[in-house]
Amino acid sequence: MAELHASRARIHLLVNPRAGNGRALRRVRDARAALETAGDVTVHETQFAGDEARLAGAASLAGATVLAVLGGDGTVSHAARGLVESGSALPLAILAAGSGNDTAKSLGAPVHDYGAMARLILRGGVRSIDVGTIDDVPFVNAAGFGFDAQVVARTSHGGRRVGAVSYALTALASMHDCRGFDAVARDALAGDALAGDAARARHLMLVFANGRHFGGIFTIAPRARLDDGLLDMVDLHDAGTFRRLAMFSRAALGRLEGVRGVHTRQISEMSVSFDAPPQFEADGELHQAKGSMVRVGCLPRVLRVVSS
Repeated sequence: MAELHASRARIHLLVNPRAGNGRALRRVRDARAALETAGDVTVHETQFAGDEARLAGAASLAGATVLAVLGGDGTVSHAARGLVESGSALPLAILAAGSGNDTAKSLGAPVHDYGAMARLILRGGVRSIDVGTIDDVPFVNAAGFGFDAQVVARTSHGGRRVGAVSYALTALASMHDCRGFDAVARDALAGDALAGDAARARHLMLVFANGRHFGGIFTIAPRARLDDGLLDMVDLHDAGTFRRLAMFSRAALGRLEGVRGVHTRQISEMSVSFDAPPQFEADGELHQAKGSMVRVGCLPRVLRVVSS
């Protein structure tokens, strides 16, 4: 834990008015009032999807000492992306107002209690956490191929997932007709193919998790840590509808480890080869890979976050 600063904070508060179906916009007044107990607050509303990255970079140049974000996982992800890509050391304070808040759950900070978060800012503590990358796209919580990307595509409006409930319901409805995929995943450092992948085993979903939680209701990687310099890979091999339901039921309980057809491994770098450029999701946002071979990596402790 490191000190933030000794003087009164200069806080830039980024608000995504669409987060949580408008929940963030309704909570701006409460968030601002709480943060003003810790410093001087300037509020910025995002103007378009992904605008948080631009505003995060601008906050650093404007002399902010804390960047607070009011929204859900997408808001946090874009703000973090802006900080990482600009090389900023500005601490990020999360004020949850989304529906899933998976990153916040893994962080363990009191993100739903804005007063408590303000007191943490005032106390002056930060924690450095890892950021994953997939096809050069930074992500804070998790990214994945296959079933997850298909569900995100079916629940997206303007490229973003609409919420945890929608994700869970669409995932349940998609258990029968979502298609598996072929891929070969290789540890970029060891150079070896994962067990079963050398024979091009068919996959249902391949997730790279920095945080433990996923999709609002699943604990996909219960042993994952945000600051260990590694990503937890969770590979669900393709199966019939009932086996799929069983695997996702275990994921909801955080008990995927040891389940037949589930392979886990910690990695720092990995390459995944497909028959054609795949779609993938990163922190709930859909992307199209640039080529048929996709690189996944971990940037150790490059993001500073306000935490207890």
